[in-house]
This record gives sequence, C-alpha cells and structure tokens, in this order.
Amino acid sequence: MKIRIVRNVFLLLLSLLIGAFISGMLLLRLYEDDFGEAIIESIKTQLNAEVIIGNTSFSYFSSFPLVSCDFEDILVKDNQGRELVNAKILGLRLNMYNLLRKSLKLENILIKDGVIHIVYDRKGQANYDILNSSNDEGYIKHTSLDYVGFEDVRLLIDHYKSDWHLDSKLADIKLKYEDN
Repeated sequence: MKIRIVRNVFLLLLSLLIGAFISGMLLLRLYEDDFGEAIIESIKTQLNAEVIIGNTSFSYFSSFPLVSCDFEDILVKDNQGRELVNAKILGLRLNMYNLLRKSLKLENILIKDGVIHIVYDRKGQANYDILNSSNDEGYIKHTSLDYVGFEDVRLLIDHYKSDWHLDSKLADIKLKYEDN
C-alpha cells in the first residue's frame, strides 16, 4: 500500500514537471518573435552605440533551466563607429518566469567566436563606455547577472595614450559578476 502511494506521488510530480516543461516550450515558441523584438529594442535603447544583429534564436534546451536567447552574427560599434564587439554568437541566458513577465533579468552572458576591440584614445577615453545612462526605461536588467562567459574570443586592447597594445585569446573563461 505504501509503495503504491509513493509511486503515485512520484508519477504525479513527474507529470507536473513534464507538463511545466512542455508549457514553457510552447509559450516560448508562441511568443518567440515578441520576446526577440522586445529584447533587441531594449538593447538598442540601453546602448549608445550601433548594434547590428543577424538572426535571433531561442532555446529552452541548451541552457536548461534558463532560456537561451542567442544573437547570431552580432556587431556592436562604439561611439566613433569603430568595431567594439563582433561575434558569431552573443547569448543571453534568462529566467523563463521573468521573460513571461517582461521583466528580464540576465542570469549570464556568453560571447562566442568573436573579437572584442577595446580602444583608449590619446586622451585616455575608452570606447566601451556605450551604456545610455540617461535611459531608465530599459527592459533588460543586470541585477541577477551571475557571470559573463567567453569562448574563443580574441581580445584586442589598444591604449594610444600610454602606447601599449594587447592581443590575447580568451578560450573558455567565465568572469563572475558581483554587484557591490
């Protein structure tokens, strides 16, 4: 008798888990275009830079239990029109619950197969200062960001004021984010 109760409870919990997973996948498929457009618009609103995105794809499997929003062939230009980030994939990992509430909180970011080119001009001004600080209407929040990952990314740093240059490869690195 006890074994039957335990088995039935286990089957019920398993059914609920499978049902929640399938519901999440269906919701993601139904609203994929809306989510993609909202995220792209938010990125463009929050950045004071030109952003060019090839394709956008969502996946529930690649980063389960998080939703993966991957931008393919992404190019971000700095304020001077120079290339800042050029990557095959820029992946944002998001919580499905927050995604459905349109209150996006990034869990992690992945930059894959690309180049990051940081430039300090002769005055010491950096080209990576592209956040639009005057805009508080952003859709994407970074308060729950766990880490930023880099896979096969070339990091170029040119510091013209101090006259030094760096060319390095970031093979598989995760930088933990801590908000003090």
